[in-house]
Amino acid sequence: MLCWQPTKTGMPMKVTTRNVRLRSVRCFTQWLYEHDHASHDASAKVVSAREPVELPRNVLSEAEVFALIAVPDTQTLLGYRDKTIIELLYATAIRVRELTHPDVGDIDIKAGVALIRHGKGKKDRVVPMGKRASTTVQTYLEGIHSELANDGEVALVVSYLGKRISTEAVANLVRSHGRKAKLKTKVTPHILRHACATHMMRRGAPIRHVQELLGHADIKTTQIYTRLTNQELMEAHAKFHPREQDEAL
Repeated sequence: MLCWQPTKTGMPMKVTTRNVRLRSVRCFTQWLYEHDHASHDASAKVVSAREPVELPRNVLSEAEVFALIAVPDTQTLLGYRDKTIIELLYATAIRVRELTHPDVGDIDIKAGVALIRHGKGKKDRVVPMGKRASTTVQTYLEGIHSELANDGEVALVVSYLGKRISTEAVANLVRSHGRKAKLKTKVTPHILRHACATHMMRRGAPIRHVQELLGHADIKTTQIYTRLTNQELMEAHAKFHPREQDEAL
């Protein structure tokens, strides 16, 4: 009943929602068993439904991302910080919570890399920042961070209060700059992650390299971006191939 009841709109519940509810039931039945309130774990053999792999929606173009990066007013402390945030999200394809974890000491400007601590699955990884983002981060660390951060604050990205920034604050400022850039797509940190992966795949980056950058444990998760470029190929074929344009057919 928890998994199959319809939503308020009368539509079937999404597979992901059903699986979330099943996990809650599993935790409860396991607790009952471990605390001797049940003779066995009733949900031990219950299998989660296979979740569909969906293509990313509303992927920003390269021009749109560049326009977004140019929006923050870099003549102000918070404006330069915002540019640094957007630049890092796009350059490294890190998740928003992975942006809030690093400390200043996790950045190696000379090597052009960032250490991402406690990523998905509690795994650490090193990601390249690239020349552009490294230069932006270097300027931020040399002249902006010390002006914004409270004494003794080691977080790389700080809020206007001088302490480690929250994921909600990052999402809000990215969304705000997206509106200022007049982009049709609602911009989120995850949209920038999708954009980085998609743009690299379009330019011929090996899928294994993109997998490492994204921190995917399974390459099948990364292959979603291959499917995205294949879909674009189909659309281009339908639009530009001579035989597809022959109205006599």
